[in-house]
Amino acid sequence: MNINELNDDCLKIVFSFIPFGELLADRRVCKDWKQVIDDYLSHVIHFAYNTSLNGNDGKYDVNLPRFGRYLQLMPKLTSLSVTDVEPLDPMIEILVAKCPHITRLYMKGVEGDGVESITLKAIEQLVAAYPALTHLDVPNCDVNDRMIEIVATRLPRLVRFNFGTDWDQLDDYRLSDGFTGQTLRYISATTKSLMIGESEGNDQMVIESLMAGPARQHVLALKIHLNELKHLSTICDQMPQLREFYCSFDGGDISGDVNNVGCVSHLQSLKNLEVLEVSDDGRNHCYSGCYSLYTLRSLTDAISGLSRLKVLRLLDHDNWHLNKESIDPLLSQLKRYCPDLTEFGVSAGLFDLKAKSYLLIGRLNLPVLTIQDDRIPNGWYDDIETHYMSNDDVVDLLKATKSMRRFRVENCLKIDNEAVKACLEVLASRSRRRIELIFVNMKNITEEMRNEFTVPPNVSLVFM
Repeated sequence: MNINELNDDCLKIVFSFIPFGELLADRRVCKDWKQVIDDYLSHVIHFAYNTSLNGNDGKYDVNLPRFGRYLQLMPKLTSLSVTDVEPLDPMIEILVAKCPHITRLYMKGVEGDGVESITLKAIEQLVAAYPALTHLDVPNCDVNDRMIEIVATRLPRLVRFNFGTDWDQLDDYRLSDGFTGQTLRYISATTKSLMIGESEGNDQMVIESLMAGPARQHVLALKIHLNELKHLSTICDQMPQLREFYCSFDGGDISGDVNNVGCVSHLQSLKNLEVLEVSDDGRNHCYSGCYSLYTLRSLTDAISGLSRLKVLRLLDHDNWHLNKESIDPLLSQLKRYCPDLTEFGVSAGLFDLKAKSYLLIGRLNLPVLTIQDDRIPNGWYDDIETHYMSNDDVVDLLKATKSMRRFRVENCLKIDNEAVKACLEVLASRSRRRIELIFVNMKNITEEMRNEFTVPPNVSLVFM
């Protein structure tokens, strides 16, 4: 059949599979295609705008005329995602003028020192234009108490609120000095997902304000950064309804005069948890032989009480510990503690991971798996023992996990193209299983090597 014989409805189905940038080029094929594509775009409700669509010679500076033309083609948009362009304030002026139906918004500026994705003035403009907004994600916005109050009190339908959580933007990223956390008490009962970045040591104010408002009883997903893990007890005691909890903390077992060892055991109170991510975001705190806060005993106490857990991530974001316990005893019991577990992530920066550990992880046979090597942020110390995954470890994990759907390998300095080739060979035999294979920060795998890999049709191979 000639493509011109397809009716308009069939063509729209075909066009729905074509990336947006290519679709715009297809509009110039003929008048009929232009009419069909324009009609299709006029009913699109979600749009993701990034540097590839910006078309500004690869620069981060936003191409405002192009952005406006795109939005004009999609007047019924309800969901917009904007990433890796700047500045964002002028984009909001265009957005509110052309798309009156937005209910979900994600806006993240480019990564870098001093970058602010959206100012307070622009937030006020957004709130005024979209009082029915339900999802607001501004991970590297210039957050202060006034901004929190405006969003919390003027968006009565807000279900998800995410601010200041862009850790990758800058290693020492913090919420601004204007954020004390005291206006968190205004977060309404409609908010079910609340994501809070790292304050400048205002843990006490953040926790007290959050617990004083209606959100305490209604938030089901909470992300928070704590400088002192002792505040975990307050969260776990007063928010037992939590189903998802993402907790990052700042460093090792001792921070100043505060001893945080064993505080993770408080998590066992969250009986309804289905997703748990606890990550050490500490920066350069291991000058003496500190231990991870994940002492095996306290961690086991926590996990053994979370029978509904489906996702468990124990990560070391940019850090390492000199003294590490083996997690093997917990791994051997993990399936018994959490029978519904479908995803697991673990870091060698926190645990003494060895060949036996990877064997035990493989036996869990989970669909989603994340493995991290040690990551040492600044310098190399002679008195530390680093832990590396080998090519064999990666391949053996994949072979042992027959139900794999997504395998993510991060910061592994010893992994090279031999591991990737072997993984692809293993996955080629699983022709009926769609699998995503992700390698992050792999310095031994060059751009030239990536072009040499033969990727089976069932595999999505990603390098980040």
